[in-house]
Amino acid sequence: MDQERFRQIDALLDEVIDLAADEREKFLEARCGADAALKNEVRRLLARLENGSDFIEKPDFTPVKKLLGEDENEAYVGAKIGAYRLKKLLGRGGMGAVYLASRIDDFEREVAVKLIPPFSNRPGAAENFRRERQILARLAHPSIAQILDGGTAPDGTPFIVMEFVDGRPLNEFCRLHGLSTRAKVVLFQDVCRAVTFAHQNFIVHRDLKPNNILVTPERKPKLLDFGIAKLLNAETLDFAENKTLEAAALTPEYASPEQFSGANITAASDVYSLGVCLYELLTGTRPFDFRGRSLTEILRIIQTESPRAPSAAGDGKSRAIDAELDAVVLKALAKTPAERYQSVEDFRADLENYLENQPVSARPATRFYRFRKYLERRKFETLIAAVFVLILLGWLVTAILQARRAERQARENRRSAYSAEMILAANEFENSNLIRLREIVEKYEPREGEEDLRGFEWYFLDNLLNPAAKVATFQHPDEIWNAEFSPDGRLIATACNDNRARVWDVADGRMIETAEQKGAWKVSFFPDGQKFAVASSSNSTPLVKIYETATARELLTFRGHTKRVRAVDVAPDGKTVATGSQDGQLIVWDAATGAELKRFSFATAQKGVEIYDVEFSKNGDRLAVLGYDTLAVFDTRDWRKIQADPAAYAEKNVLLTGWKIVFSPLEKTLAIGTYEGNVAFIDAETLAIGRVLKLHQSNVKSLAFTTDGKTLVTGSGDRTVKFVDVATGEVAGELRGHFSGVHEVAVSPDGSRIATASADFNLNFWNAEAVSKANAILTNSSIFAFSRDGAKVFDWSNASFEIAGRTIAEKRRNFAAKTRVNAFSIDYSGDRNQLVLGERDGFLTLLDAADGRELKRWKASDRSIFAVAFANGGRRIVAGYDDGRVRCFDADTGALIYELENSPEIVKSIAAAPDGRTFAVAGNDKLVRLYDSESGTPLAVLAGNRKPVLRVAFSDDGRLLASAGADDVVRVWRTADRQLVHELSGMSGGVFAVAFTPDGRRLATASDLGVIRLWNLETGEQVLAFTASQKQLNLLKFTADGETLLSVDATGKIGFWSAKR
Repeated sequence: MDQERFRQIDALLDEVIDLAADEREKFLEARCGADAALKNEVRRLLARLENGSDFIEKPDFTPVKKLLGEDENEAYVGAKIGAYRLKKLLGRGGMGAVYLASRIDDFEREVAVKLIPPFSNRPGAAENFRRERQILARLAHPSIAQILDGGTAPDGTPFIVMEFVDGRPLNEFCRLHGLSTRAKVVLFQDVCRAVTFAHQNFIVHRDLKPNNILVTPERKPKLLDFGIAKLLNAETLDFAENKTLEAAALTPEYASPEQFSGANITAASDVYSLGVCLYELLTGTRPFDFRGRSLTEILRIIQTESPRAPSAAGDGKSRAIDAELDAVVLKALAKTPAERYQSVEDFRADLENYLENQPVSARPATRFYRFRKYLERRKFETLIAAVFVLILLGWLVTAILQARRAERQARENRRSAYSAEMILAANEFENSNLIRLREIVEKYEPREGEEDLRGFEWYFLDNLLNPAAKVATFQHPDEIWNAEFSPDGRLIATACNDNRARVWDVADGRMIETAEQKGAWKVSFFPDGQKFAVASSSNSTPLVKIYETATARELLTFRGHTKRVRAVDVAPDGKTVATGSQDGQLIVWDAATGAELKRFSFATAQKGVEIYDVEFSKNGDRLAVLGYDTLAVFDTRDWRKIQADPAAYAEKNVLLTGWKIVFSPLEKTLAIGTYEGNVAFIDAETLAIGRVLKLHQSNVKSLAFTTDGKTLVTGSGDRTVKFVDVATGEVAGELRGHFSGVHEVAVSPDGSRIATASADFNLNFWNAEAVSKANAILTNSSIFAFSRDGAKVFDWSNASFEIAGRTIAEKRRNFAAKTRVNAFSIDYSGDRNQLVLGERDGFLTLLDAADGRELKRWKASDRSIFAVAFANGGRRIVAGYDDGRVRCFDADTGALIYELENSPEIVKSIAAAPDGRTFAVAGNDKLVRLYDSESGTPLAVLAGNRKPVLRVAFSDDGRLLASAGADDVVRVWRTADRQLVHELSGMSGGVFAVAFTPDGRRLATASDLGVIRLWNLETGEQVLAFTASQKQLNLLKFTADGETLLSVDATGKIGFWSAKR
């Protein structure tokens, strides 16, 4: 038999051996055609293999010489081959026979011995075999069956000794153990590593298939027959040219296209074979079905047809294979080596990317492949450009992906932190911690490229931090203890902890002069402003000095106190100066000579007293003294004294110790600030206690009346300044403009400016009109209605029975008119500029909103009207009653249009949609009902509230409806489909008011006895909470520009909460 006939038989045998018994005959008929001898020879070989072992692989380990009757392999059993004794035949194939053997010497080890028939007697063939064997012997890798020894049998048959692998073929192992797709890929990576190692040693397997890859019980794969069969079938072995054998036997199902075409074999051929193996592992089938195909047809299929994606092949389980793994396998099976992975390591690396959920290089490929082919047709023109473009694109794509990923993560982190930090910032403001507030506000001021997360809450906090009313700041090097305006208001003098008194020009902020005085504590101008006095709080230099204002030249020194002096005041006529000290002495001095005129001691042998403040009345006829457990008033005409009894004050829980005492402009009242944070109003004639206000969380360090005497300004160590309405005792405004405690407040003589001095080293100036009533209008009214744009407010008082109209911007009352009603509810129609009042006794009253004039009043029912609203552009009035009924009236005639049996429970709130075509009704029945305004037809019932609903409100665009209830939850509904969008919880004490911002992005709620909360309606998260009043808030409204939130509390105070941009 010639060599060519042998190869033909061997190749056919290799293919048919893996087929099922019923398919083999069809295959032979198709492949052998009319060559009956060839067909019979293969059949005979198959019959001889029926009893053979399947070790390594059936076709390759049965010697063709034996099957052809040229020798008998069984004859070798028991024979000694070198240092090994053959124990039994493990398998036979076309390239030789494999035996289980053991060493004859004391070294006990089972091995596999392969006997290879000497096919060629050509000179040099044996030498080539030995040299190749030496190369293969270097392939020491955990996943390659190791070659241990080799030689030539006595009959001239070459043999090779390998490690014995007790395992199963790769595909069979995976099937028996039911490995998942992921586990298969993990196992397959070890196979790739073994092949990569061989390639690094310049060895190409060319016959990779599952039967050549055994897996041990420990899940360790082993590659067998690495290059041996191809070497023994080679015609030449030319190591000088570093070529692999061209005539290697191949298995068609696993062979690459170039192996069929006879092209140059590279590592890419093994990539293809591995791709077939992985395809079979994943799907249970091979990429192509060659059963019953002729060789010509097989060549056509493998070179022209593309395999189906693994996810589309095999049984239903293959559908679990995702597109990325499809792409990896199909890239390995590409027709040309250039299109495949350039190395097995690249193949394995992409599988690693798949396992780690990283992008794989095989996908996307289609568009890039077409583009690359285009470039290949124009290699010369694009070669240089392509290098630079590819480098640039690679860098650019990587940079963009990384940047986008980082930006996306940063945005998500920033969004999640924003809401929490806005709430924290508001809390810091409540605690007067402006330093932390500034840090948070500045953090979310968007920089270039950052998403702008800011809503009303941020601008509100920014306005608190940077009030519009602040007009100037004079910075000092240390704490500022005291500040006083000159009598003409042009100058202001300060005493600073750096032992200096300074004089400033108020208009331009210039420091005119500075006087150095140890322990400078308090300053006081003379009436002409030409001189000022400075008291020293230093015990080592308990002095009071007089300085010339223009030059800061020292004019006079008062010496007489033995301890620090913290109280000084110049009499209105400028002739005397009063001082008080820690030594308990009050001294009155001649201002011209420095002579001591009067001395009064408040200290006793049993108790020391420090005098903290002294003040002359405006006309100078009285002098008030405040100290430790001490309050006294002198008549300066005869120096008679009246003094308060600390025990009497203690009975009224007033600690008679404070920093500051001031006369009211009318001089009938004294105000003192105490260590406990209280302000007490005291009768200046009798020293009887009047009103005591708990205003601050820390000691009240300074007090000042406004020039009209209507407002008292207080400064405290709690960092706040408050503006108290003297008539009512209510706090009309509050200022948190310092980072540390406020030591002094001063009102300019013309009342236009207020100065505040602080431990934060700053002297701030404020527009008095803007700041004293910046966030409140006091009305004492009981019910309110805002215009839709928030520009006007109308209120009715159950005390005066007056209806009033006010302009929000000017805080001005436009009219006030007496009414003859006893109202429960009110609404305003901007379309008609009219007001409607729902009364306790069932009357409805229509008023002209321009002047409060009554237009119409009619008896609508005998029941009380708890809620009322205009609808249909003001043409209709909807009224809700205490018996749950709802009636609709014609606004022009008062005629009843329809009546709704809404509910048996009290109606608490009615709101008309902005277009006037629908209205919502809510109350004690816990439901929100929607009706058509024109016909009264019920449209929907919104359920979910667990307690009575107290307020309903539409957004400005009508897309959303909010319901606030006694269950401490606000529910937001989408009006188009009546779906619940948000349930906003975390409040307490009931929710009495809600209001949408004009853009619908935020919702304000009032609960918790005066707490306003703001909610982000895009996320449902709370973004702000602050205390707006000590009383219940009943109404909220945003102005049309969305920059001011208006609130109304139970006392009738209208609060202004600015978020100006």
